Amino acid sequence: MPHCALEGCAVQLTEPLLHCSACAGVSYCSRVCQLAHWKAGHRNECGTMRQAAATRSTGDAPGPEEMIARMQQLAEKRDWKALVGLRHAGLNLAGSLREGRPADAACIYSHLGAAFAGLGLFERAIEPLEEYRAIMQASGDKKSEGHAYGQLGA
Repeated sequence: MPHCALEGCAVQLTEPLLHCSACAGVSYCSRVCQLAHWKAGHRNECGTMRQAAATRSTGDAPGPEEMIARMQQLAEKRDWKALVGLRHAGLNLAGSLREGRPADAACIYSHLGAAFAGLGLFERAIEPLEEYRAIMQASGDKKSEGHAYGQLGA
């Protein structure tokens, strides 16, 4: 069951869903949450999500390289709100990459965990960082596994 897109709102969504009218990429439990999410940074990512949705509808979905590059840009700018705005697309992509391209999936999880931590949402940071750690542990990459533990510890 999907949850409201507003960080901190744990409401599980039920039909009919209230979608962002511009990108339709996120859903909310109420108009109040929709407005708060817009002000919290969705406005910065909405155009990107709308463009990505249009690209997907033409059958040319953005690849992991594009997602990782965008996440890297946002992390370098420390634009945590915009980075967290990519979480739905990022988590979906990371999940699909986990078996075939685990290093790319780990990179996405790492960026999302860092973004949540950067916003002070430490409990929300744990899940993507645990995914990052698990991938690195399974790969035997001790250096990256240590990095994941460091991010979790911070």
